[in-house]
Amino acid sequence: MTEENFMDQFDSPEDFIRHQILSRGNFSTLDKKKMYRLIREHNIDFTINKNGLKYTKKKDMFDALLTSLSFRDLANYVGVLRKSFCVKFDITLDEFQTLVHNGLIHKTHSFTSVKNPYSADPIWSKWDWYNVYDYFELTRDIVQKTLNKLD
Repeated sequence: MTEENFMDQFDSPEDFIRHQILSRGNFSTLDKKKMYRLIREHNIDFTINKNGLKYTKKKDMFDALLTSLSFRDLANYVGVLRKSFCVKFDITLDEFQTLVHNGLIHKTHSFTSVKNPYSADPIWSKWDWYNVYDYFELTRDIVQKTLNKLD
């Protein structure tokens, strides 16, 4: 039985980017404050709700960002976990690191989170995220040829 991959539910990098940005709560990779900061940085014409940012729709902010930024630009604010790459390409973590080291897969950013916030001793974990376009554009054939060439 093959392992289930979260990324299988998305047909394109754009679908994944949209999902990750518009997700609610802690699952969102770009909150409203960061989105509004991006809107201001890029001089995008956008007015927040008269009651404040809290009442502004995230989808409206996302649509405004897309007037000046591409999905490739927004891909810098989301990422794919290495486990998804390993499952998709049926590779080990060592092989994955080899692909990253050789520039086939690019890291977008890292973040730290608490594994168990309710325990007396919370455990902090560092997570690395990798480029969503690398995930969708690479094929098993390219990955295997690259790994075979490096052996």
